[in-house]
Amino acid sequence: MTKQEVIEQLAEYKEVRKLERWKMIPSFTNYMASDQGRIRRRTPIKGGFLRCNRLLTRFLSQGRFWVSVTTCTGNSINKTVATLVAETFLGSRPENHDVHHSDGDSENDWLDNLRYVSHGDHVSLHRNNLV
Repeated sequence: MTKQEVIEQLAEYKEVRKLERWKMIPSFTNYMASDQGRIRRRTPIKGGFLRCNRLLTRFLSQGRFWVSVTTCTGNSINKTVATLVAETFLGSRPENHDVHHSDGDSENDWLDNLRYVSHGDHVSLHRNNLV
């Protein structure tokens, strides 16, 4: 890849990031999710040790990206990025439904790649490799 191609790719990346939309996560109101699969804290913790709007560090486990969020009672729990993005932009997950990655890449947590499907359909999609 030439230097010019790298520069052009970086400029394109910056343009896409400018269009990123952020919304508060309904079940974790101290956090925000973006339609580009990123999570950030929107309020400081007691004592102000964490800066607002700081992106949470994702970790990869079981083929999915996870983040650690703090509940209103102060407990820290791990949630998949896909679950938080879907809840924020698609609404509450219907009963007996799963978050499905349409392109089959469970590391692609962009909103346009996520949808809710029934658990039975989700199992069938993956069993038959019909992502």
